[in-house]
Amino acid sequence: MGPVHALSITGANAMQIVSQAIFPGLLPSLIGISLYRLDENVRSSLALGFVGAGGIGFLILTSINLFQYRQVSTLLIMIFVLVTVVERLAAYVRTRIR
Repeated sequence: MGPVHALSITGANAMQIVSQAIFPGLLPSLIGISLYRLDENVRSSLALGFVGAGGIGFLILTSINLFQYRQVSTLLIMIFVLVTVVERLAAYVRTRIR
């Protein structure tokens, strides 16, 4: 409440208070939650594919059933790279907003 009070004392209007005091305080939390949801969605999309929802998980399941192990290994490497890139991107963004 300190920045809000300081801005209101100096005569800032409501829009200035929101843009200069409230929004900068909420931005790190909002970005953190968004990155968490992105990471969770990437991982859950893989699991949903195994139960028939489509996507890479379904391709892996189909390849396993057809004994196409080269394709399975390629898809697993793609998943590993995708999850690693999302994790590194999220870690980089978190360090930049703090």
